[in-house]
Amino acid sequence: MNAYAGVFWLGVTVFAYWLSLNVRKRWVSPITTPIVLSTFGVIAALLATRQDVGQYAPAKEIITTFLGPAVVAFAIPLFKNRAALAKNALPVLAGLVAGSLSTMLVAALIARACGFGDVLSRSIAVKSATTPIATRSPRSFTAIPR
Repeated sequence: MNAYAGVFWLGVTVFAYWLSLNVRKRWVSPITTPIVLSTFGVIAALLATRQDVGQYAPAKEIITTFLGPAVVAFAIPLFKNRAALAKNALPVLAGLVAGSLSTMLVAALIARACGFGDVLSRSIAVKSATTPIATRSPRSFTAIPR
């Protein structure tokens, strides 16, 4: 595999995301969600170049490396707004539960539609709700000095 494959496919991903943001500005719809459109864009690029998904693995690793810290960074505004969060705990929890369950259900249904087995479908469902947390091992986080 070429050493530059990760950088190339990362560029394709960023371009697809940028393009999907511009599409979203013109046509607002659940179908034009940037994550959905950019995913289809990357898949189309893989198909057009006749590459298998393994060629995309280095780019996925780069993206995954930054996903964990990005999620952790969300803790700062959450901490600063903890009073408002506590005041609205019930709607927040309801939204979290509804979002997590719907994400898991859709992932499981897509896995089933693709012909995956029961165990793999369940695994994909759980992974879909925990990707930002599951992408980093506990050993990769270092303590922040006080």
